[in-house]
Amino acid sequence: MILTDPAVLEGDGAEDIEDVIACLRTHGAELVGELEQYEDVYRLCYVRGPEGIIVGLAEQLG
Repeated sequence: MILTDPAVLEGDGAEDIEDVIACLRTHGAELVGELEQYEDVYRLCYVRGPEGIIVGLAEQLG
């Protein structure tokens, strides 16, 4: 799965970071820590893929 290809997540109906996390979990990823919110600006988290690579995700709010 190539995460830089928007079609990967759009095909699963991902509309926000929680949808993206749910989609990635179906491919063997797991959340590292918690989904956090920075003020009213961003929602942030880290996920670890099945190969052990950790990726940071951010959703801009508003």
